[in-house]
Order: sequence, then structure tokens, then C-alpha cells
Amino acid sequence: MNSADTRPAEGPAQGRLQPAEWAHFWRQSPVTSMLDAFEASYDLEIRAFWEQHMLPAPEQLVDLATGNGALVWIADEILNRGEPRTRITGVDFASTDPFKTLGRKRRDYPMVEFIGNTNIEALPMADASVDMAVSQWGFEYAQPERAVLELLRVLKPASRVALICHYEDSDIVRHSRGAYGVYDHFLNQAALFDRYLALADATPKRAGAQQLRTVPAYQQALGQLNQSIHALGQFLGSTPGLNPARAKHYLDCLQSVFTSNRLATRAARREAIIGYREQMLSAMRRAEDLYSSVLTREECAQLVGMFEAAGFTVRHNAPVRHARLGDVGMGIAVYRQ
Repeated sequence: MNSADTRPAEGPAQGRLQPAEWAHFWRQSPVTSMLDAFEASYDLEIRAFWEQHMLPAPEQLVDLATGNGALVWIADEILNRGEPRTRITGVDFASTDPFKTLGRKRRDYPMVEFIGNTNIEALPMADASVDMAVSQWGFEYAQPERAVLELLRVLKPASRVALICHYEDSDIVRHSRGAYGVYDHFLNQAALFDRYLALADATPKRAGAQQLRTVPAYQQALGQLNQSIHALGQFLGSTPGLNPARAKHYLDCLQSVFTSNRLATRAARREAIIGYREQMLSAMRRAEDLYSSVLTREECAQLVGMFEAAGFTVRHNAPVRHARLGDVGMGIAVYRQ
């Protein structure tokens, strides 16, 4: 199975984020890495999937590619509610400290620990020491064959594995593709950040609306900006599958640069505009990273087959559908008695 070749043709160019890039991202305090409508992405049917397969409570559970521990916190709620029963370890290949980043006290989570700088293919657990392995939007970033072999090493003879993986037909992949198309046009074809920077450079200090009408450089920059905004609107209106809300979000942010009392100087406005551009570039890099991990349906079947060959019984092998978010990924749950 070669997940490096599974990126949909319409998506962004392949590009894996490096551990240092993910560490920087997680230090910005998000609990989940999903864009747009996927911030609240562990509730309803997703939560039900985890409750179904995490119970009965295992003695030792490991969350693979944990990030800031979104699934770890859920597992602790499900498994250690009332009395501590399950030791939960979140591992990630980035250097992360979810307790520090999220401002949570370790004493409030006595059964939880995190280990950074750890690949799924080389887990710091003893042979046959883990009762259950879980991962949401993480296992597919590993090398599947090596990762499965490593799980077989650390899992006890009677054990469980439950995964939700990005795959080619999910609504998350479709949604991300649409957001990426908006970002690419916004940044490159419409060159809107360049237009806003030019407007910032052409705006005199302490100039009111009446004065600005008499400044040729400002009027020229404003005209070019309006042309680019119009072109972006035409692109969004004529191209199916995009997400116009993302364009509106950034346009609102950029417009606020020129109305905020905190950004009264040219330097402050430039800094704010460049900051928003960096946000968009970061989102595009994460989209590229997502596309590099996407599995085909055939690869999902191969993954299940590897567990079956090791004596696991399939309990779930179908997309997980969320009432609000749609198809969020391929759900795989396998048990071995």
C-alpha cells in the first residue's frame, strides 16, 4: 500500500508537514486540526463511534498521532468517569505538550500522559502491553505496513484497534479541496494580499475619507483592489465545489485592517496583512499535508485485510457519517479475542 500516490488529481500538490511544523501548529492551541466547519469534529456520531468501541474499558489505551489530545480527552471522559480504570497514552511525532498548550492541570488527569517525538512505526511500549489502539485522522499518516506490524508487537493477544481515517471520498477531503481552491485563487490569481499591501502603502497618515479621494496613488490601489475582489467573486460564482465563506472571512479580516484604531500606521497595517497571509499559507500547507495522507478505498480494504490476517475480527468497516459534517472518514474497528 502506497499512500503517497493517493492524492486526488484536483487537490493541492503533495507536501508533508515536518514534525517542527506540526509542533508549531499545535502550540497555537487548537485541539483539532480541521478547517472551517470541522472545528467541533468529535461530537454526535463520532463520539458514539468511540464510545461503542472503547467500552468496555481497557487497562491500557494508546492514541496514535494525538496532536493536542482531542481523542485522549474524550477517552478519559468515557473510560475514567467516576473512577480511574484506563491508562491513556497519546503519542505524536511532533514535540507536543497538550497540558501546557491547553492550560490543563496534570493532577486533574492522573491517568493521562503524552509522549512527543514518537513515530507510530516505533512505539515506546513493551511487547504485548497495550489493550487498545485508537486514532482519528492520524494512522494514515504513517507507513501502513510498518505501523500495523508495530501495533501487532505492542498489542496484547486479546486487543482492539479502532480508527477513523481520511479517505478519498469523504466530505472532509471534498471540503478541504474546495477551501484550497479558494485560497489558491485568493492568494495567486487574484493576488488580494498584494492588493491590500499596495493599498496600505498608498494610504497617507491620518487621512479622512474626503482626503483619500484626492490621493491618486490611493485611488489607483483601491481601483486595482476592487477589480481583484470582483474577479474573485466571478471565480467563486462560476466554479462548483468551492467554499465562498473562506474568502469572505479573509476579506472581512483584511478590510478590518483599515478600520481598526489599533492599526493606524502603515507598518501596523502591513504587519496585520502579512499575518493574515501567513495564516492562509499555513492552512494551504495543512491541506497539502491532508492530501498526502488520503487513502483510497482499496487501501482501506488492504489495511483491514492486514488486521484480519493477524487474527482480528472486523466489527466496523464503513464511513462514519456525522449529522452535521457528513462523511468524516473511514471507520475501522477490529477486535481480537
